[in-house]
Amino acid sequence: MVGPFPPETAPPYQAMLWKGAGPTLALPRLAETGHSGAFTVSDDDRVGGYAVDAEDVMHPVVWTCASTQAHAPAPTPAPTRATPLRTTPTCPAPTPAPAR
Repeated sequence: MVGPFPPETAPPYQAMLWKGAGPTLALPRLAETGHSGAFTVSDDDRVGGYAVDAEDVMHPVVWTCASTQAHAPAPTPAPTRATPLRTTPTCPAPTPAPAR
């Protein structure tokens, strides 16, 4: 197991992007306290994965302009407060993919 303990104080998982050099960057979430994960990266700066919204529903998402939306990860929040989400306004926020 990895801390912090108890597990309820751990920050939610967050989708990350590494461009092959430099630091690993975080991609924006759909909700401040929602988990997200990235699984696929394309040559046209799109990243595919999932994100959990404010109602705790998981959605498939595609981050377009991913490298411009990515930001330095927020420091681990104190156990009693969540760190506010920072977003980059140059690209649209991730949106749930259409249902098939």
